[in-house]
Amino acid sequence: MDHRSIGCDRALAKVMNEKGRVEAAPPKLPSLNCAAGMGKFRNKQTRRTNDCRMIRYHELKVGDYLLADFEGRRSEGEVIGLNEPDKMACVQTSVQDFWYTMDQLFPIPLDDNQLILIGFEKEAFGTGIKYKRGPFRILLASPGDFSHFEMWYREDRRHITQPLYVHELQNHYRQMTKVELVRPQGIQAS
Repeated sequence: MDHRSIGCDRALAKVMNEKGRVEAAPPKLPSLNCAAGMGKFRNKQTRRTNDCRMIRYHELKVGDYLLADFEGRRSEGEVIGLNEPDKMACVQTSVQDFWYTMDQLFPIPLDDNQLILIGFEKEAFGTGIKYKRGPFRILLASPGDFSHFEMWYREDRRHITQPLYVHELQNHYRQMTKVELVRPQGIQAS
């Protein structure tokens, strides 16, 4: 057992029965101040522009960075465990390890600061910006425009035409390089 998930295992044990199922649904949290009428975030434009977007379970992988809402306070954390039957994720934040349901997890928008935290080097490139980490590259046609850019690793080239979140970049990176995209040792988000 991974030492990082001990806190999550204890927390999960409190709500699991002998068959391994959650006995009671977690308490509902107060509204996250989503704009009225935003619904279920089905279309891409709504899904991408609303900061209240929830993450779908199938998007998550161990090692992904996201925001976890605990009692109305969002903290950045790393997924350290997944519970498929109950659709829960154990997230390690600076405060604690805890199991969260999908309605308590939110994406981190990809921006310059997040790329630097993950270990990318920034370089001016013509009228745009190039970020590089080893042989992996991200090219923004215009600085700060993370809604239309290109990424590549060796012969695998992808054109992104909508804003990405950090966990989605991590998933692309994993698919392309077969290596996890994690922050360098000792670097944590503020």
